[in-house]
Amino acid sequence: MKKHKYDLDTIQELVSMEDLASVLGIETRMVGGKLSILCPFHSDEHFGSAFVWENGIYCFAEEKFYSIFDVYMQVTGSCFSDAVEDIVRIFALPESVQIDNKKEDKILPFTRAELKAIGLIQAERRSERYIMGCSDENQRPEQGYCVKKTAVDEYIIYKKGSSQYIHLMELMQAEPDTFWRLVSDKCMERYEVLAESVKFLRAVAVALQEQGITHKLTRKLLETAEEQLCLVKNVHKKVRKR
Repeated sequence: MKKHKYDLDTIQELVSMEDLASVLGIETRMVGGKLSILCPFHSDEHFGSAFVWENGIYCFAEEKFYSIFDVYMQVTGSCFSDAVEDIVRIFALPESVQIDNKKEDKILPFTRAELKAIGLIQAERRSERYIMGCSDENQRPEQGYCVKKTAVDEYIIYKKGSSQYIHLMELMQAEPDTFWRLVSDKCMERYEVLAESVKFLRAVAVALQEQGITHKLTRKLLETAEEQLCLVKNVHKKVRKR
């Protein structure tokens, strides 16, 4: 079987240690507001010595950082090249992570900041992918993708009733209408939330100013909300121009 050369930085950006721990069956637990993990590199029986740290774990008992590849090799006994291949396969990463396939840059029509503002990127570790899921047996589409609004006010992509991940770039290329509908729905959803936040924070700021009070936190929250609202408006303009 042909071994590909991979962009390891991109793989670590797309695959979180939390997701990998779930796949490998490694137990995790919140300790002091941080996600702790039983370190697989020594006989760790208590949470609190090793924590999920960026794209791997940091063990304070050993004072050492281990990447997602290190953890996978330790738990499965795989060599490095097999570990990389397995992770790419398990998480269904796009072919763009292969260095030999990077002959042309594929760029989404939105900046990372815009995607985060409308909620298509929940955190850095998710990169340009959006989780798919299916919870209603009676609403499974026969084919292709569809976007549904769930009870928790999030728009989820469904594909043939399977729970999986789809990368936004792949969705945009395979199903452009669904991609733009998803962006439009998330844009409107976030606009309503941010518009209300800005309105409320402006009222608070005015009330405090009338009392001669300067509240730095309120001002900072207002600035952040206004910046996010501006990004959402930029996305909306791009959707309308399409």
